[in-house]
Amino acid sequence: MNIKIYLDIACPYCYIGKKKFEEALKEFDEVDFDIEYKSFELNFDAPQYPDETLIESLSRRTGVSEDEVRRNQRILIESAKAEGVNLNLENVVPSNTRDAHRLLKLGIEEEKGNETLDELYYRNFVLNENIADPDVLLSVAKTVGLDSEKAKKVVEDKSEFTEYVIEDFNYGKMLGIQSVPHFIFNERFKMNGAREVELYIYAIEKTLEDMKKGDL
Repeated sequence: MNIKIYLDIACPYCYIGKKKFEEALKEFDEVDFDIEYKSFELNFDAPQYPDETLIESLSRRTGVSEDEVRRNQRILIESAKAEGVNLNLENVVPSNTRDAHRLLKLGIEEEKGNETLDELYYRNFVLNENIADPDVLLSVAKTVGLDSEKAKKVVEDKSEFTEYVIEDFNYGKMLGIQSVPHFIFNERFKMNGAREVELYIYAIEKTLEDMKKGDL
């Protein structure tokens, strides 16, 4: 079963959605899953070294008050705890994610996409490191065991994997994707947002039923 997941490294809902989705996968040991991580930058104009906090950035971009942003974050933090993740959203650096996505593409090429993505999320939302900083990206690459020379080239050469990151985004927009995480099961059944584990289980079961019927 092919499952495409459109996501951004700057999206805490994507991080939590990924955790809940992975819990659902544990219910299907007999199924061969082909998981594809697709890049979908939510704010490609974000600076490499921003002057504002995540709360200030979200408030400015969405028109929601900073107090409301904090309330929404508290709800998300509690949801994350249920998945064993202690989010620290107060001090997240709202930097540009293009280079992180390019590094993720290298991770996918080396069959370490899942590990690379998890480490990027961990650095961003738990350790609050700037994932646009070259030293942080090289540290991520070293931690997950990516080829050091290739990782260095990706970090230094902005053209590496850029076309694939942009291609993901453009195709996602063509599909009508407006927000992430966005899951596509076998090119047909779609689910948006960080849902509860049971809903991911339902989506997989529904897709399996359609596959048995020959509809997918």
